[in-house]
Parts: sequence; C-alpha cells; structure tokens
Amino acid sequence: MLNMEWNAALEVGVGEMDQDHQVLFDLLLRIQQADERGDFGEANAVLVELHGYTEWHFAREEALMRIHGYEFAAEHGEEHQRLARQVAVMQDELAHDHLMPHDVANFMQRWLVNHIAGADRHAGEAIAQSRQRRDAGRSPSAAPDQPD
Repeated sequence: MLNMEWNAALEVGVGEMDQDHQVLFDLLLRIQQADERGDFGEANAVLVELHGYTEWHFAREEALMRIHGYEFAAEHGEEHQRLARQVAVMQDELAHDHLMPHDVANFMQRWLVNHIAGADRHAGEAIAQSRQRRDAGRSPSAAPDQPD
C-alpha cells in the first residue's frame, strides 16, 4: 500500500519537474487502485505507462540540467539509469509472478520520494537559480527554455 500522495512539500521549485513528479505519483496511485481491485491486467498496463512516462521525464529533466549547466548532471543521469535497470529486473520478476504490481509501486514510490528529496531538490535549486540569473538579464518578452 502506498503511504503517501503528492503534496506541496515534494515540490522542487521547477514547474516542469514538479508537474512530472505529480503525474508519476498519480500513476503509482492508479497501480495501487487496480491492484486493490484485483485487476492485475490494468495494474500491469499502468506499469507500462509508468515506465514510458518515467523515461520521458528523465530525458526532460536531464535536458533541463544540461541547459542550465548543472554541475552534477552526469551523476544525476546515472541515478536515473540505475533505476531503469532495477525496474527492468522487477518487470521480469513481475512477468514470472515473483512480484505483485503493488510491490513495484511501493518500490517506485520510496525511490521517487528519496530521489525528489535529495537529487531533484538539489538540481531544482540550481535550475531555479540559473533561471533567475538568466531572467535578470533578459527582456520580459523573451521565450523561456523548453527542452524537447
């Protein structure tokens, strides 16, 4: 059972990152709800959606770090890669009935909360500072940065 929903205390101060994190929490909640109903097909389908969204989010987050010259971007990306490898193993275990969907959701939630509280908060602060410096020297009509 998930022990936490998205809340403002998890915000890192970068709108795109905070929005993505909220979507990830919503996906984890959907997995839990499907699992509680015994709808393992739906839980597995949402896990696939979670996997795809997580990859997209990581790419977007890493692009923001590059755009803003975040000095720990490589280490942060390595954390993302380690999680991707762990999730691949868990998906295999899930496919062979060694895990239940809620096991993966619980693991992901713990990982996500710790990652947000540590690495993402640090990156978010650096990105926000970079934006403030950039915005201080630019006209209000200039377009904000937007990674693909």
